[in-house]
Amino acid sequence: MPRLRRSILTLVACVIALGSTSTLAQRAPQAAASTFFGFYAWNASNGVSSADIQAVRQVGGGRVQVLIDWYRIEPTIWHNDSGFNGVLIAPVDQAMTDIVNAGLEPVLLIANPPPWAVATPDTQGPILASARSRYIMFVRRIVERYGAAPFNARYIVLAPEPDARGTCASAPNHAAWGDVPSEFATLLAQTYAAVKADNSAIQIIPGAFAYDYFGGAGAPGFNGGGCFNYTFIDSLLAAGAASYFDVFAFNAYAVFSPGWEANSTGYDVAAKAAYLRARFPTLASKPFMVLEAGVWSDASVAVPVRNADGSTASVIPDQVWQAGYAGKLLARALSANISTVLWYGLRDASGDVQRGMYDQSGQAKRLYTALQQATSRLRSTTYLSTLSTRGNADGAVEGYLFSTTSGGRMAVLWAVGGGGASATTTFDLVGGSIRAFDFEGSGAANYQVSGDAVTITVGPTPMYVVTGQTTLRTFIPVSPRLSGNL
Repeated sequence: MPRLRRSILTLVACVIALGSTSTLAQRAPQAAASTFFGFYAWNASNGVSSADIQAVRQVGGGRVQVLIDWYRIEPTIWHNDSGFNGVLIAPVDQAMTDIVNAGLEPVLLIANPPPWAVATPDTQGPILASARSRYIMFVRRIVERYGAAPFNARYIVLAPEPDARGTCASAPNHAAWGDVPSEFATLLAQTYAAVKADNSAIQIIPGAFAYDYFGGAGAPGFNGGGCFNYTFIDSLLAAGAASYFDVFAFNAYAVFSPGWEANSTGYDVAAKAAYLRARFPTLASKPFMVLEAGVWSDASVAVPVRNADGSTASVIPDQVWQAGYAGKLLARALSANISTVLWYGLRDASGDVQRGMYDQSGQAKRLYTALQQATSRLRSTTYLSTLSTRGNADGAVEGYLFSTTSGGRMAVLWAVGGGGASATTTFDLVGGSIRAFDFEGSGAANYQVSGDAVTITVGPTPMYVVTGQTTLRTFIPVSPRLSGNL
């Protein structure tokens, strides 16, 4: 039977509209942790290759979302509440062992309910009322097994994109709880109470909400054309659900960024986070995670980009555009105090836009080197502010200022707009010994320094301008051949 394996963006030909909102105070910024970046690429029942794991580590990944396939583990009702079928759980045990032994922290995603648990097979829900106690017991047993030593998993996601309506005609296996938020709120409360009674240290995530590609009643007038319920989170919170989860998670893809930028403050993932915090004040105190993000290098599917004047242009993406997005995504996420960002897909997959870090033959794309650079530069930094400039000679600049562990400063900046965007700007950067590097780590020459003032010309890919001492990790080349994803 077909199972969930990729995000909503496989389905989207997106048209984006415009509007406005405000921001609220949020949790204080923290230094970027080693678990700040990672991937969502694996179904534990399929196993995980050592080359896959090594690749994640080589680009600075520290946290991974791992799909726990309920259907594959319990294809029929399992009546032994003290364990699992040994044969069916063995691949999951091995995958989890390999992941944690490599120093990666797993985020466990419960997905793919078996046919006996749902009214409509090959969907993510709703789970039948008669099967909900079995679901809760399954989650409890997963937590019992993997929430303790030697695995010590701390995060569990109860469903993938639960805000999907039952009318996802173009992707029926994404259909979930979107039409019945009150029922999901009840299940969330019951599951939270049961899991916390067993292990209070587990952090419950209700799901990474799509909160994009909206459809049905109540859609906001932008990022539409799909099947996700815009008011699903409203209904959950109205039912008191904020008391029954610890971390708020959502998915954020570059293709939707113009809609958020036109209706919020900031750019891309930061604009979406600001919109969510403004619309839902009760979320402001909760940690935020992004469990699926990215952009593709597939020239057959254009990506909309908002220009400095507010107009929207189409970019024909390639490997450079995809690679340049890595630093943008991570810098923006840190500016929005998002604790984790996971890139969706380790390698390109047949039938999907080419969103991975490796192509279908297993060869590394330029995203690989760009992620090494982005994670090395940004790890352990602390976000300070958006970058203040003295003015631009031409174009517009998006930039962010960070402090480094050596006591220096780092500015990450690029020109606003599509593939031909360019801007020359001047800004102050204290700390001395100013150097500049491009998105893949090569030293740059297109800048001048006068005291603390830096004048630099940037294009649409990030430049890293640093002061003080900088120590980067040394990366060991990885095998170019990788196994499959989900």
